[in-house]
Amino acid sequence: MKTIRVDQSATAAELFDQAAGEPVLLREPSGRSFVLVEVDRDDAETLTLADNAKFNDILNRSRARARREGWLTTEQVRRQLGIE
Repeated sequence: MKTIRVDQSATAAELFDQAAGEPVLLREPSGRSFVLVEVDRDDAETLTLADNAKFNDILNRSRARARREGWLTTEQVRRQLGIE
């Protein structure tokens, strides 16, 4: 991981270019730090969903129901859907 001390002269395009091959730790003169990481479409979707309160609520309710009622195996789901 590269570390870059960022001042006002660094452009976003320059920072993106530097993050194209590996994560970049950006440090401001004030001491704040950020990580800039290139992501593909799947990673972007994962990050978006991870921060989505409605999606997380659905997951939590589903997990709680599965703990109460049990999980289905892939084979059981295929059988129920008739796609064996």
